[in-house]
Amino acid sequence: MPDPAGPPPYRTRLQVLFAANARRAVILRRGPRTHYCLIDWDLTTDTFTPGQWMKGLVRLSDLSPSGDKLIYWAAQHHESAPWRRRAMPGLGTFDPITQRPLAPLKLRKRRKVPRYLGGPGAVEARRRAREVTGTWTAISSPPYFSALAIWPAHGHWTGGGVFRSEHDVYLYEREDAMTPIVNAPLSGTISFRSAAQAAAHGFQYAPSAARPTFGMLGHWDDRNEACDVVEKERLRAAFAEQGLVRLDWVHIAGSRMIFAGDGCIYRLDDWRGTKGSHYLSAARMIVDFRDMTFQLVTPPPASLKW
Repeated sequence: MPDPAGPPPYRTRLQVLFAANARRAVILRRGPRTHYCLIDWDLTTDTFTPGQWMKGLVRLSDLSPSGDKLIYWAAQHHESAPWRRRAMPGLGTFDPITQRPLAPLKLRKRRKVPRYLGGPGAVEARRRAREVTGTWTAISSPPYFSALAIWPAHGHWTGGGVFRSEHDVYLYEREDAMTPIVNAPLSGTISFRSAAQAAAHGFQYAPSAARPTFGMLGHWDDRNEACDVVEKERLRAAFAEQGLVRLDWVHIAGSRMIFAGDGCIYRLDDWRGTKGSHYLSAARMIVDFRDMTFQLVTPPPASLKW
């Protein structure tokens, strides 16, 4: 653990997504700058289960209502990124984008092909997944990055998605980019739709962190603002006065406040009866993630199934 008397070797940041229908959450720990780790959080027992690490850039998009599946966007542009290597063996099971051949497309007899798909090789091109060129969207079983399926993204312009339900997924990709790289046989009970289809159905992006969960009154973090700006700045200033350098997020459920900052998560059982200037001193630290280091983790077989 870093010496509290001296400056930490690097800043540890924590992002969280809460499941809508289960007492479960997933935490994305960042630190050092390009090192990310997924951590499963059982909210009933405050049990934390570290998972896999990845180097690059990772952004959490959404968590399924049950907390069993995660959508995340990732980027690896450096020369040593796994997708740049031609020799796939030996990369290790932490590699989330190991490509496997796609199953052939099966069309029903007498099925008409739309005009815009006509022409030599049109159907063949449509069913092929694009190559990964540095950015992609993946669905995995937290706390593991190993992808069940991958949708190559168009730089930072596309990527990410949201669970409308346990079996209905909207991905922020074009209609012609919805063919995934499949690492595990797709489940026939899950449907994947493009951003255009989401707009046609009048569905707006609403990640799990912003959904009402267990009587939640408000949630704020740096990437998903669901809190009044004035209130956010008041909280930030109150914690800064008490020595918390960086406030990552605050989650309020009834009279209980859970917040994260400087690599730790705290719980305050009665925030309503506590003065803002005493939030940090009255809170109980429930976990400290600052001393974690990168390591290779093999995902269990169960995590590689839909």
